Amino acid sequence: MGYTFNMMNKQKRLLIFFSIVAVVVIAIIGLIAMPHPAAIGQSGKASALDSVSQSSGTLYFGASNDDAFGNGEPHRPIEVYFLVPRDALLSGKFYLGGKWRIEPEFAENAVAPAKIAFRFTGKSVYISASGDKDVSLQVFLDGSNIGTLHVQEKKSYPVVRQGDGGEHTIELVIPDAGLRVFSLTVQ
Repeated sequence: MGYTFNMMNKQKRLLIFFSIVAVVVIAIIGLIAMPHPAAIGQSGKASALDSVSQSSGTLYFGASNDDAFGNGEPHRPIEVYFLVPRDALLSGKFYLGGKWRIEPEFAENAVAPAKIAFRFTGKSVYISASGDKDVSLQVFLDGSNIGTLHVQEKKSYPVVRQGDGGEHTIELVIPDAGLRVFSLTVQ
């Protein structure tokens, strides 16, 4: 009886140990997948990737028209966890971080937190989005926090109104689930 009791305790201890290890590994993967905003697109090296000028254009997030999907498979409704690349982002493409559900007309962050990263050339960026409730987006321009955008009703929201028209990287950090993104427009 004593031997069986010790074996059960040993099995329980092993189960607890491996559960803790799994949680730690998942947390580390989350930290790797969600780099600090200043790290996105700031490798400091010239990229061999083409820099597409977006003087005016719209990038659609729904699977029915998502040709600008930088880190996913276009035209495929899916719910999956995405990683934002740490190195150069292609200009004119959007990149999702976190768990997103891609529907035919929009992408919705299924779990918080989530990110959208986007490199562009232009003066202004607008996001067409909605939320079931007031969803906050922390806006980073070239690694600097420039404010918070609140999204609820479906409409176009100004993300950046930049005067110089140069090349920039935007990162939107979404701390809550439930943001539906339809498009990004660069002017």
